Amino acid sequence: MARSKGAMSLLLVGFLVTFFTGCGPSGPIATPTPTKTPRPLVTPVAPPTDTPTPPTPTPTPESDRCPLTGEAMQEPEKALRRPLIVKIGNDKRSRPQSGLHKADIVIEHLAEGGITRFDAVYLCHDFEKIGPVRSARLIDIPLAYMFDGIFAHAGASGGGASRGGVIWRLENETNFPRLDETRGDPGFVRGPMAGWPYNTFTSTSLLWQIAEERGWQEPMGRPPLLFGPLDPATPKEEKDEIFIPYFPDNRVSWRWDEESQRYLRFINGTPQDEATTGEQIKASNVIIIWAEHRETDIIEDEYNYVHSLEIVLNAKDKDGNALWSKAFLLRDGYLIPVRWIWRWMPHMLELSDEEGNPIPLAEGNSWIEVVPSTLEIETE
Repeated sequence: MARSKGAMSLLLVGFLVTFFTGCGPSGPIATPTPTKTPRPLVTPVAPPTDTPTPPTPTPTPESDRCPLTGEAMQEPEKALRRPLIVKIGNDKRSRPQSGLHKADIVIEHLAEGGITRFDAVYLCHDFEKIGPVRSARLIDIPLAYMFDGIFAHAGASGGGASRGGVIWRLENETNFPRLDETRGDPGFVRGPMAGWPYNTFTSTSLLWQIAEERGWQEPMGRPPLLFGPLDPATPKEEKDEIFIPYFPDNRVSWRWDEESQRYLRFINGTPQDEATTGEQIKASNVIIIWAEHRETDIIEDEYNYVHSLEIVLNAKDKDGNALWSKAFLLRDGYLIPVRWIWRWMPHMLELSDEEGNPIPLAEGNSWIEVVPSTLEIETE
């Protein structure tokens, strides 16, 4: 049920108080075009006057575990919400970010100029300061479909000779729910701590309230990820650390921590911390997936120097069959060679061994590192 404007105002005031008082330191692969057909809507039909109206069934969770983390939930009904996908910056001025530690899944990808950006997926946890929210990239289109989510961002590039840039494709080639701060959509707050575009933030409470009011709220139309213990026969190696050289001055590493039984994140050898708590970012699973990166003619700067990358997450062979691609899974202190595939809608990302046996994740949050097909990573 939609909340009143008064209630929304009170919620926004509460968010502002939290925001300003609770902040810490600041061969070729074909890519199908998403259909413009809107999500089907059910039009209610009035029953005959002499027939009683049947009660509307209330969806119930299929289990008490989060479909994106495998963790037990004290409030399983939260898993019935529509996932949120928030675009977050990762250049030097964007750090330390806020809210990444509460995301169920974070996807890191190359943007341009050697920097990376994040797509933070929220479903089973809430947080009141997420950001800084930054502009969209082409990879956000398949990711929004992969998680059947509501995409929140702050603008996108408009330049380029082909199809008018990222913003044109978002507006004309997609049908998922989207909130864009630069076009005046609600759900965002600008703070005074840093100049634009590093001062735009949001919260799960605001975004889910808007989703409810706009009729976007429904359970995720994707299967859950697979969680569980590893088969003892699964090929694996003990590895304490893995290095991902996105760029010479943007070298990501994940180090296994025995005490927390999770992986700790570093940037160029320095711990990457969460702004609101000061704690180092951790993950139960780190998934490295290799994908084809294509440079487009979409301009991402005023000097026509850097162009958008199109990252292929739904690779197909010449007959249109989905292709498996190389991946690594880090969990429990082991490196596990795996394969990954995304078969387009309505499927979820899948991991398997070379024989096609599904590989489960460890319970907890996951970081997905999307790297170019030619990139070599290092391990210790």
